[in-house]
Amino acid sequence: MILTEEILLLQKRAGIITESQYKEKIKELEEAEQIDPETAENAKQGLDAALAALKGGIKSIKPSSKDKELKEFEPISLTASLIASAPGLISLAGKAVNFISSPFLKDATKGTKVGNALKKFGHDMEDAYLRAIAEVLKVAFPQTLGQMEYEENNELGKAAKKLYMGILIAAGVQAGMSALDAHSVIIKGIEGGLAVLKGSEAAQLAGALTKAV
Repeated sequence: MILTEEILLLQKRAGIITESQYKEKIKELEEAEQIDPETAENAKQGLDAALAALKGGIKSIKPSSKDKELKEFEPISLTASLIASAPGLISLAGKAVNFISSPFLKDATKGTKVGNALKKFGHDMEDAYLRAIAEVLKVAFPQTLGQMEYEENNELGKAAKKLYMGILIAAGVQAGMSALDAHSVIIKGIEGGLAVLKGSEAAQLAGALTKAV
């Protein structure tokens, strides 16, 4: 269902969403309307290319040397050093960052325009990305995650979401945003994102992935 201002108003009157949720969603609609066609095309082009790269790069990943010790901890803390411990993983994630940011760099699109576009289209493609990233993580950490089926709220799903947000933030930074701005703008568009990735973690992941480009 495509959300419009009229549908949101009906949902508010029916008690489906609160007043604060209504205002937030109206703001998101207004931001989406401000995305010009060229910026929208850049976002879609970059996200499509990055998703294809992630799916096609699974064979380049080798198991992490920290997989065995990681298995003993729950919840899993997907840090930059842990990502780097799986040969090929940080390189593949860096390629995804490069694919997403490249169209914006080519057209010199910067700032909030980039953030709003990545927030909108990153949200639209979230499920496809999380499932692709989950398959990558299962190869990188076979003992810990290899036998899990992807579910949004299990350890595999949460780890995939954290890496996805790190990729989006790093792409925003690569395109000229600060890590804090990228976190505050982009991650609000990913449901549950603010709960699993704090500002300090966002900056750390963004820094590691940007260096990998």
